[in-house]
Amino acid sequence: MKFLLTVLVSGMFALCIFGAITTVMQSRDVLTGIASLSWPETSGTITKWKVEPDYGGPTASSASRVFLTCEYRYIVGDTEYTNSRVASYPLSNSDINRIGYSVSEGSVQKVYYDPTNPKIAVLVRGWKCWMLLIGCAFFIGPLAIILALWKSRGNILGLWKDWAWFSLPK
Repeated sequence: MKFLLTVLVSGMFALCIFGAITTVMQSRDVLTGIASLSWPETSGTITKWKVEPDYGGPTASSASRVFLTCEYRYIVGDTEYTNSRVASYPLSNSDINRIGYSVSEGSVQKVYYDPTNPKIAVLVRGWKCWMLLIGCAFFIGPLAIILALWKSRGNILGLWKDWAWFSLPK
């Protein structure tokens, strides 16, 4: 029982750490997405644009995931920059299908860049917070379980000590 409790708490702690890291990273991306709404725009040239379906292995019959490889060049002031970020958030399959097939290599697209640091740029303004919500769930859920186990640790340890470890059922 003590081993199982240790494994449970360790697993919850690992999920809590994963949730905290995801929450911090996605919070930064949401803030970038919000800021991108007021960023200036410039024209950029798509140098690499490839939409690839992932068929999930030799037995899958249809594409389960779509991947987008992107790279573009743009000029701010007298400096040319190269970037590969399409949006401030992870693109879903529907996002890639919506924009992925309408763009081609060599085409000119609007690029929205951070005026204080032009290396940061996106092709799609805005944000989506679904990954932030997942991160929060993975942080708050395990943390609540850990706190509940800690609060009732006396009862759990009492039950563990009173458990008839080596007695056979009657």
